[in-house]
Amino acid sequence: MLMKLHIHLIEGCVWIMAPIYVLCLIDLILFLYALFIRFLVKNSGNKLKIINRLAMLGVACGNLASLIGLIGATLGLVQAVDCLSEISEPMPLKILACGFKLTMIPLFYGMGLFLFSVIIWAVLKRTLHPLEKGGCKVKWKSVKIYINPHKNT
Repeated sequence: MLMKLHIHLIEGCVWIMAPIYVLCLIDLILFLYALFIRFLVKNSGNKLKIINRLAMLGVACGNLASLIGLIGATLGLVQAVDCLSEISEPMPLKILACGFKLTMIPLFYGMGLFLFSVIIWAVLKRTLHPLEKGGCKVKWKSVKIYINPHKNT
């Protein structure tokens, strides 16, 4: 599996794929730090605020990775079309398909990191509801429901 990542790093243009890999590493580090704060740090008054900021940074890393992947795919397609315009004789379809596959590698990695970051941060933020002070307020039409999990009744 790691060998395939190395091959895709080279095939998808190192200058485009390396920032995506770095953003993936940053996103994982932020997520592990948020997990550490959420489950291992006790009695932190602004735990919720810190984790929300880490979540915003994590999703921003995913957004940036998808943008870099889109830019990489666009640059790859421009280069492929330039090469096609210079060739006068017919080209085998297999070579053409392989060239377009290589242009899509950064896009797939960028979008994959975006989806991964959105999912892990959404799951982490979902576990934060018990940390909110005073419970959670739900509005449904004109009825207001107030739930306080900390109150013993």
